[in-house]
Amino acid sequence: GVPKDIETAFEQYYLTANYGYVNSMIKLALLFSDGTVVEQDYEEAKYWFTTAASKGNTFAMVNLSSMYFGGKGTPVDIQSGIKWLKYAAKLNNATAMHRLGTIYEDGKLVKKDILIDDNIITSPVPKSGCNIIKKNIPKIIPNTNDA
Repeated sequence: GVPKDIETAFEQYYLTANYGYVNSMIKLALLFSDGTVVEQDYEEAKYWFTTAASKGNTFAMVNLSSMYFGGKGTPVDIQSGIKWLKYAAKLNNATAMHRLGTIYEDGKLVKKDILIDDNIITSPVPKSGCNIIKKNIPKIIPNTNDA
């Protein structure tokens, strides 16, 4: 195999991220967030997650929401964290949907309420889904298409 060269890899990620390659943006964000290869820099990680998220990458949106919730690279901002999770959920990211459900169920970050904003989840329940979910989802989330 080829010997590892983290410095060259980082340079290539940086170069291609600046050309708009989203996977390199994610890699840079993770490297800056982790701090094992380069010096940990949450502001730089937030920058790259934000840039990738603005290009529609749901993985970046979910990670960006965590940064807002945890105050890493930014002051704690619950509303921005939820906003990014909602964007990712609208693009069918299951992790975002799950985290939003947990947030609303726990009621620690937002008002505890089973009636989730009908704009969060817009896709129909898959045909392979549980019958109970199929029957009850329109009651929980109005304006949901029938599967």
